Amino acid sequence: MKLLNIGCGRRLHKDWINIDVNPSFPEVKKCNMLRGIPFPANTFDIVYYSHVLEHVAHEKALTFVKDCFRVLKNNGIIRIVVPDLEIITRLYLKALEKSLEGDEQWRHNYEWLKLEMYDQTVRERPGGEMKSFLLQKSIPNKDFILEHIGIDSKQSVEKNITKSKNIIHKPQNNAMHKKITSKLYRLMKYSTIGEIIIQILLGKEYELLKLGRFRRSGEIRLWMYDKYSLARVLKESGFINPIQMKASESQFPNWASFSLDTETDGTVYKPDSLYMEATKP
Repeated sequence: MKLLNIGCGRRLHKDWINIDVNPSFPEVKKCNMLRGIPFPANTFDIVYYSHVLEHVAHEKALTFVKDCFRVLKNNGIIRIVVPDLEIITRLYLKALEKSLEGDEQWRHNYEWLKLEMYDQTVRERPGGEMKSFLLQKSIPNKDFILEHIGIDSKQSVEKNITKSKNIIHKPQNNAMHKKITSKLYRLMKYSTIGEIIIQILLGKEYELLKLGRFRRSGEIRLWMYDKYSLARVLKESGFINPIQMKASESQFPNWASFSLDTETDGTVYKPDSLYMEATKP
């Protein structure tokens, strides 16, 4: 059977053909899926992608899903995983009500959920306000956040907490520190002759160019889905019988053995996700 994992990132399996726009491993095929999935029609038994579709502009999503339809065999399965707008919204409303009642712990949860809903859509720098929140020396609602942000983010937060505890703070010469930092920043900022020329030509407009590059880097969420809107996209692309699944279950046999949506111990990789499958008739 032929299996395709689109936008795999660091979640891949040897039995799959794994593709990504910025491969993390040599065995991953480099390709920009928005320019077309580089395989013939009727090639795969299953097409899978996790936390990819929300980074595709809404007006391009249908074309992208239709291309997945093209490369699937008849009776092939598509499995899409996206952040679940319904889960996040319902939790946000609960946090809002609890905050209005004066619950201090839920006030912190409310602040985090606002970031979870909007920050990755509007941010103008890597990590955005969510990164700043997670880099606090003391996160007031650490357990709440770690419960549903996913394995990778959880490991980063816990690593940062451990690191911050072991840091020995020494007095610094602020003037010298700023001078050195400024020089290093300039060296990193203008790393190529081409970039220097572009910066000179554009002047103040260069900052807008950098912002545009970042906004199209793949970090920004360009849309959000719930079980109704995702099923609708699948149907409009030609698929039938869209059905919501759990992380560990699938119409595809032995799904959990691939450890794509779950860890080997059964831990869910992205707890606030929507999992949906549909079939190509």
